[in-house]
Amino acid sequence: MRDMLKAKFRCVEVRLLEGAEEARLQPVMDGSEENKTFSKATPSGELRLYVSNSDVAGYFKPGKEYLLDITPAE
Repeated sequence: MRDMLKAKFRCVEVRLLEGAEEARLQPVMDGSEENKTFSKATPSGELRLYVSNSDVAGYFKPGKEYLLDITPAE
């Protein structure tokens, strides 16, 4: 079994909320050969993050792609 999973997502929307931001990300599907490879393993889904830490506000930008490393919490 793998000890880490890597996924690639594109930010599709950032909404300003009271005291926070909501970033909505979806798996990449196109744009490069790398993205096509990622889309075979993660063809659909959605990730929503609510960011209330002012130090990272504005980090997510619509249209920008992000790599996510997912490891089990032990």
